[in-house]
Amino acid sequence: NYAIEVDFSKKWKEAIGQSIWYGLNTNLQPGIVLIRKGKQDTYHIQLFSALEYAGLSAKIKVWLYPDDFPNAKILEAELADKYWLNLNGRVRHNASCTSFINTKRGRFCKPNKGRPCGKCKG
Repeated sequence: NYAIEVDFSKKWKEAIGQSIWYGLNTNLQPGIVLIRKGKQDTYHIQLFSALEYAGLSAKIKVWLYPDDFPNAKILEAELADKYWLNLNGRVRHNASCTSFINTKRGRFCKPNKGRPCGKCKG
C-alpha cells in the first residue's frame, strides 16, 4: 500500500521529497521510515512539524525506527555480534559504531577482516 523512503533522521527533509516521488511513480501512498539514533535524536519533531505545516500529515505515513517496530530489539540482538566492513577503506566497524551498516559500500564480515575502526575499535 505504501511507497516508502527509509532514511536516517537527520535526512528528514530529503525523505519528504523522496517519499512523494516514489508515491507518484508507483501510484502508492508515500511513506517514510525515519531511523532514530537513540532517545536524544529528535529530528522527527521537525519532520512532523513540516508535514503539518504543508498539509501533508494525512498524505504521508511516517514510522519511527525503532519506536514503531516492536521486533527491533530482536534485530539489534542479532546484529550485536556482527561486524561491518566498509569496502572503500577496508575499515571494520562493530554494532556500537555510527558507521555500522551506514556506509555506501560495505558488507558483514568476520572480526579479523580489514582494519579496526579508530572510534569503535571494530
